[in-house]
Amino acid sequence: SMRHHFLCSLEKHADNMKVSGNVQLDETFVSGSHKSRHIEGKALKDDGRTLKKRGVSKEKVCLATMADDNGNAFARSYNAGQLTSKEALNLASHMAGSCSMTTDGTSVYDQLASATGSFHRKTEDRKDSKAEVNLNRINSFHSVIKSHYRNYRGVASKYINRYASMFAHAWNVNKVVKEGENYEHTLSTVRKDGISLTGDELRDYRLYAPADLIYRTA
Repeated sequence: SMRHHFLCSLEKHADNMKVSGNVQLDETFVSGSHKSRHIEGKALKDDGRTLKKRGVSKEKVCLATMADDNGNAFARSYNAGQLTSKEALNLASHMAGSCSMTTDGTSVYDQLASATGSFHRKTEDRKDSKAEVNLNRINSFHSVIKSHYRNYRGVASKYINRYASMFAHAWNVNKVVKEGENYEHTLSTVRKDGISLTGDELRDYRLYAPADLIYRTA
């Protein structure tokens, strides 16, 4: 209960998170899961690793992610399966005005760049980490997400955005520690956004429930 109170506070705090300057954007995917909950006619996926469909499908939860060169990051899921241009526009409120955006070769972020007046660069070779235009920073952020996700052996999909906020917070705190700043000061900003919820309210607070995964959040 205390863990989820803290996660919900982080999620609320993330509502005001903004990236700026040189920003890298990309998606990462985790397996959908109704962890530890039996639902009639559906196989239980405790760790979210066993899926019926290969590749990116509606059984995958898409995390839209951003990371700038100031040590700030943001992650949130808006759908299952591939990210669409309309869904990517949700990221605009988490960008501090026009930025220099770097993405892969997809056109998903074109509307976002236009809406925010950002300069948009696309990598020519996503696998070349030494290329002048690369996605090294966002790929490192994805590694942090996957590492935490493995440690939890997956998380129930209905809570994915609570944990996404924690993943981003872990990345942001890494900058604070490296620069020798006081983490207690950083944590105090989260406490200011703290919330007070009963057990029932905590269970139902801002659940992630896209139609494609609704059976996993029942």
